[in-house]
Amino acid sequence: MTGIGNLPDGNYEITYNLAGANEATAQLITISVISGIATFTIPATMLSNSGGTAIIITNVLDLQTGCSKAANKSKNFIINPPPATDLDISVANSCANQPASVLISGMGQINSVSVTYDLSGANVATGQTAVFSGQVRSRSFCDSRCVALQ
Repeated sequence: MTGIGNLPDGNYEITYNLAGANEATAQLITISVISGIATFTIPATMLSNSGGTAIIITNVLDLQTGCSKAANKSKNFIINPPPATDLDISVANSCANQPASVLISGMGQINSVSVTYDLSGANVATGQTAVFSGQVRSRSFCDSRCVALQ
């Protein structure tokens, strides 16, 4: 949280609301202001819907003095939808020491993705990663393994 430079360093309790895709009222959180900057985390359980959400700070309470003041400071942000959960994976048989073609479908409208995968059985590898950006549904990745997204 920035733009609170007029608050001296110290501990404060702020009251905030969420509006838009995610809504909540009169949420309390304690912050520590240092050089006009404070950070806090909005619980994930309060951000379950994708889309535009606004946070509106409605009150600031100085925990040292007990004095409070109404506020009206807001900021809009976007909650992105989670990755697809209806993925389908298809792997073609391949020859030893040749790339294996892996097709992952059900990616929906995702524009960039990092896929982490493990191999087990006769060929073992863990934590392998392929990163795709842009038109993900038509990209492929090949080195000793070949991965194509659809």
